[in-house]
Amino acid sequence: MSRAGFAYAQARVHARLAARITPAEWQVLESSRDLGHCLDVAARTAQARAVTRMQGTQDVHRIEAALRAEWRTQVGEVAAWLPQAWRAAVLWFAGLPLLARADAARGGAPRPAWLAGAGEPEAEGRPAAEHWLEEWAVRLPAGTDPAALCGALGPLMARYLGGAAAPVPGDLPVWLVGRIRAEAQSPVAVFAYLGLAALDLERLRGIIAARAVFSMADGAA
Repeated sequence: MSRAGFAYAQARVHARLAARITPAEWQVLESSRDLGHCLDVAARTAQARAVTRMQGTQDVHRIEAALRAEWRTQVGEVAAWLPQAWRAAVLWFAGLPLLARADAARGGAPRPAWLAGAGEPEAEGRPAAEHWLEEWAVRLPAGTDPAALCGALGPLMARYLGGAAAPVPGDLPVWLVGRIRAEAQSPVAVFAYLGLAALDLERLRGIIAARAVFSMADGAA
């Protein structure tokens, strides 16, 4: 696939990179002890839509549902930027951050309804990562080497699929930004951006969910 086919997606990715939550904003969010203040700060960042989905709730499950919905929306937006041949593989990527929860659900925990359609395997006894990777390979355009693509995204894929990966200098988000820039107008840049978006939402989830728990505990006291 010619890199020209990814030119529009690359422009959109760079716009999203420029709008990401800044280190200073993360610091304010992480130092806030109050849920309301935390949400107010987040509502003035690039994650404003995710905050809107929460509709002022303090319920951790509703917060999780809102962030999962936001993640699916972001993946769908990225898929729409791409040539048609790549869209199915990008949409399947939405299930990548959910694989550990899929395995936990099969291990005896109740199966959450939201796993349906999110890349969660139906076959009993199979590791979720194994199933996900097989299905992703099927959805990649003809002629694409799944192993080569996984190798180019090594530390990201290792985080969610397991397995060894080369050490990453610094932290994973910084490494992903480097891949986006080094692999401009390519599938690697697009999937690296999706990994970065997933990590940002995970970080936001950790901040907001913790403060929601504290708020509920204070209210019960």
